[in-house]
Amino acid sequence: MPSEVGPSICHSGSHCYGTVLFDNYPPSANQSRLISPSINLPEVINNDVIQLQLWHWFSYSTNGKRQIQIIVFNNVTKAWYDWETIHSDTTSDSNGWVLEKIDLTQYATKKVRIGFLHYGYSTYISPGWYIDDVQITLSGTPIQNQSKLPIVKELNIFPVNVFKNTFELNACPLNYISRYLTPGQIDVSYETQIAMEGGIPPYQFTVLSGVLPSGLKLHETNGTIYGIPTKAGAYTFSLVCEGQNNMPVTREFSIEVTQKLIFQTQNQLPNATVNTDILIPILASGGKAPYTFSFVDGILPDNIQLNPNGMLSGNALVAGEYAFTVMVSDFNKNAAQKTFSLLMYPGTPPVLVTGDLNADESLEISDAIIALQILTNCRGVPVYMDEHIDMMDVLMIMQALSR
Repeated sequence: MPSEVGPSICHSGSHCYGTVLFDNYPPSANQSRLISPSINLPEVINNDVIQLQLWHWFSYSTNGKRQIQIIVFNNVTKAWYDWETIHSDTTSDSNGWVLEKIDLTQYATKKVRIGFLHYGYSTYISPGWYIDDVQITLSGTPIQNQSKLPIVKELNIFPVNVFKNTFELNACPLNYISRYLTPGQIDVSYETQIAMEGGIPPYQFTVLSGVLPSGLKLHETNGTIYGIPTKAGAYTFSLVCEGQNNMPVTREFSIEVTQKLIFQTQNQLPNATVNTDILIPILASGGKAPYTFSFVDGILPDNIQLNPNGMLSGNALVAGEYAFTVMVSDFNKNAAQKTFSLLMYPGTPPVLVTGDLNADESLEISDAIIALQILTNCRGVPVYMDEHIDMMDVLMIMQALSR
């Protein structure tokens, strides 16, 4: 129990809360808050009054102070409002345990938490604040099925180890297993679950601060975050999980949402020829770089390989049309697949010869015939791509010559 610097005994029993039991609060303790579990305040009828009652003992230096606060849950946004101060005074010493009563009637039917905010200053230290026998009453009758309301500290806002208490937790306290949440992509279905251990299920999850990514929701009873993200960004938020033992725990999480990972390169790759070195890039966008490309299935030309950076390289030996599927994965382990086609020509691709080829100062059918002869001699292929050198090729050559 308390120490030489604090009260000699608890107000009742052998357990209470204090800034630092058995000692003064440290000089670095600028601010800390002790927070109650969630409380559903009752409806008031006629002249009913809801009161917060507690006994406290305090001894502060000139610059130290304390506040009693309340925070209300918004049932529409499923998030908590900001803290409101409902009691504050500058009295330095209580000179023993004193009873404090605070009217909460205006918060009837609301889901709330009570906070005890401690301020200390770097050059002043004192025994601080001790709290005992906290309860909420409706016209004098406790609304909880217990004479004392257990309180827990909100760890993520404590700059130092203040507000230690001797309240004995369950043998298996409620705790988060999940630490890292899977990143998401815009317009891609998302689902991840906050895993818990200990405590007494069922659990209840709420967003204490921050916001979930646009398009995502939190399932209040199983801790699943789900939906379809609609806006890219890095989102940080704090969740509170509360089990049936009324001991809520808080943890901060982050979810990164990126643009959807897609291929930028068209399905039909640029044509190439055999016995010629090729470098054809396959490009992606969205997700989070760096990207890694890999062959999934299909047939690549002999002697052509797909490099991890997405570059097709090599020197093909056999002409033909090839189809194959490529997968790209990003830093966040998102992945996408796409099937590509690559046409390998047996020789030099067709070269359109322009100009007056027979030097008769006019563009006519004889120029087209000469062009066809040139194409044939250089092992070209039909311009019209129908596997035959015929009048259609002549017409296309004539159009090119007349440009």
